[in-house]
Amino acid sequence: MAWWRLWTNRGASPTDTSNNKKLQRIARKHYNEKNFHLAAPLLEEILANDGDNIWALDVYSRLLMNTKNHDKAIPFLEKIATPGPDRPIYLRRIAKCLQFSRRYRESVE
Repeated sequence: MAWWRLWTNRGASPTDTSNNKKLQRIARKHYNEKNFHLAAPLLEEILANDGDNIWALDVYSRLLMNTKNHDKAIPFLEKIATPGPDRPIYLRRIAKCLQFSRRYRESVE
């Protein structure tokens, strides 16, 4: 099932500059086309400008998971797994990343 609402700018912080919005648009295009090597530097730049950008944290964590870097995705997922309607989604992703990283004991806690 696709969670299309994650693809909108709803998670973008109000301090986004027009440059960040442009980077988001380009990063989204590359991510959707599975050009992860092109999307990663753009997402990293967005996060360097705004480390609390929920959209970028979410997409970058999924990019890391899709490129078999599950252990690197965990800190990004933990940052966005705050109480709210999407928390169960992020907690499942964290558990999946922990299992793929062979951190089984942590994945069941």
